[in-house]
Amino acid sequence: MPGPYSWKNILRGAIEANRDGGQWWKATQYALAFQAQEDARRGYPRPTRKDGYYSESDAAGTRIGQFIGPNGDITSERPHVHIIHNEGEGKIIFVVTQRDGSHSNQQYLPITASGNEVNAMVDRLRHELR
Repeated sequence: MPGPYSWKNILRGAIEANRDGGQWWKATQYALAFQAQEDARRGYPRPTRKDGYYSESDAAGTRIGQFIGPNGDITSERPHVHIIHNEGEGKIIFVVTQRDGSHSNQQYLPITASGNEVNAMVDRLRHELR
């Protein structure tokens, strides 16, 4: 079970908190930056792929992505659900990536979607991973 300052709790809190756009987005950026530090602190194994990662952000911080594995935890491995918060396009993109790297499904929610909506989409898509 994640502790009170784990990336998962901070991210869920950020998503479920302030819905006024600017504050919400800054909270999300902070949560994902904290997640990278938490990954290193917790000793997550290095990704097996040379270009593998747990989460990423573009230089401007307007496009942030992370991988959620079949068990619902963050992962750097396949299969996973790739979640991309894309402020520039005003949407959250969900991509199902299978073990072989193929993409079998892609869904969208508006960037203003609630944390419950995001979590429900991830949970639904995790059942498609193989």
